[in-house]
Amino acid sequence: MISYVLKNDKYEMKVPALTFGAAGFERNDCDDVYFEFLDKYAELGGWCIDTARVYCDWLENGHNSSEGVIGRWLKARNNRDKICIATKGGHPEMGHMDKSRLSREELTKDLEESLK
Repeated sequence: MISYVLKNDKYEMKVPALTFGAAGFERNDCDDVYFEFLDKYAELGGWCIDTARVYCDWLENGHNSSEGVIGRWLKARNNRDKICIATKGGHPEMGHMDKSRLSREELTKDLEESLK
């Protein structure tokens, strides 16, 4: 799989040209289906999954569903050391899109919630 190296003066990170987007992991009762997708992606050489704490927040009981599925899959497959997770933080809360959430405290909170 084609990959790129992102770097600055301090860090360097290899990232793949093709990342699996998990915004559609909106249900907490479909792990078998989502795991099948992730298994196939990894089997074909994929190793980077895109997610965000706010994916599916627009759905009833959707909060954290994407990251939850990915966390359960990583645990079930014991492959955390082989997979890069790209998540995001600082997104405004649903219904308050006009309120910035880019403070250090808010970003730290989002990161800690994503790591759970």
